[in-house]
Amino acid sequence: MRSFHEMEQELAALPKVLDKYARISRMPFDFGLDKPLYPTEVHMVSEVAARGPVSVTELGRRFGVTKGAASQMVGKLVQKGLLSKRQDPEKGSRWLVEPTEKGRYVHNHHTAFHREHDKEFMEYLGRLSEAEFTTVVSLFNRMERWLDSYLDG
Repeated sequence: MRSFHEMEQELAALPKVLDKYARISRMPFDFGLDKPLYPTEVHMVSEVAARGPVSVTELGRRFGVTKGAASQMVGKLVQKGLLSKRQDPEKGSRWLVEPTEKGRYVHNHHTAFHREHDKEFMEYLGRLSEAEFTTVVSLFNRMERWLDSYLDG
């Protein structure tokens, strides 16, 4: 078994990768609107556009945030004209969130952005053997649980 010290030296790139990801998550991007959007904003718009009408509670669950945090983000995106809210006809206390035409436009630009920008990395992943790809997916899932341990305290 490798020692902590041996692995620490070999995995020195990990903190750099995590730091770059954190920096990118705070950068606004242009998706064809007059104002750039932050990744959390465009990802919520794309989630709603891809999945159809969804409740605020479900959005919170999908993004790993509270219902209140999801509601605040939805409110901002409604103000920006990207999402709309309506009462659920089957459950009056629940609000459903849908993309507006402008939201679908942003979703389409977001999807095209990732197809082009992530092409090389996705091709790399596509060339991995099934065993290698399974290992990568397992690593990502394990990393999520590891990072959750920091967030959960």
